[in-house]
Amino acid sequence: MDVAQATDAAADHLWSTLSDLAADGDGQVLLGSGLGYVLAREAALKMVEMGRVPAWAYRTLEYRHGPLEALAPGTTLVGAFGDDLTEAELTAVAEAARATNRHFDIQVVIPQQAGPVGMLAQLYAAHAYSLLLSRRRGFDADRPANIREHVGDIWLKGEQ
Repeated sequence: MDVAQATDAAADHLWSTLSDLAADGDGQVLLGSGLGYVLAREAALKMVEMGRVPAWAYRTLEYRHGPLEALAPGTTLVGAFGDDLTEAELTAVAEAARATNRHFDIQVVIPQQAGPVGMLAQLYAAHAYSLLLSRRRGFDADRPANIREHVGDIWLKGEQ
């Protein structure tokens, strides 16, 4: 499966089955392992920026040591991101999923495959889901309310 096929499959599944998860809820908890943790952090940032939704990213196995207690019905569990999840990590995700009635299993949307194609497909799925969150809440992801255009300390378009 190439990148285009993987992203097309992700988009089809996301838009057809995840609108209920994006409609409401108390927040998003994202889990990841290895490079997947970096993807989970990026996805959480996009959910906050685009959908104005509280979102937190954790390493998959760390989550069971404390933060799991904050997961409740109404919180959406997203994960786990990663291309080489262990059995222990998959078990940890399953345990966390039992604590909520809202679970977006990225491994079902994008079946686990090693390498950059799988990781890019997961990143695409996370961004598409963030856009869906934004649209379902009536926000324009291209026009954030409080973020000004800048890179580091250099302001663009004359803003200061």
